[in-house]
Amino acid sequence: MKFLCKIFVILSVYLFAMRTNIEIDEKLMDAIIHKTSLKTKKEIVHAALEEFLQKLKREELASMAGKIDWTADLEEMRRD
Repeated sequence: MKFLCKIFVILSVYLFAMRTNIEIDEKLMDAIIHKTSLKTKKEIVHAALEEFLQKLKREELASMAGKIDWTADLEEMRRD
């Protein structure tokens, strides 16, 4: 996961599809290829970026726990 995070940090500045050159540990890349259905470096980097973004979104959502004032009636909402 540390490897995937490094890739994200390097590429996080770029939000659009673009060509870039980065140094990637070939042993890690080969291990991922052998343990997943991902077969290209591009697929692996893309999956790592998506996974890291989802993690950040979950953390952001979790940080909101207890900070939102809930005023609705859940039982009433379930009846609708």
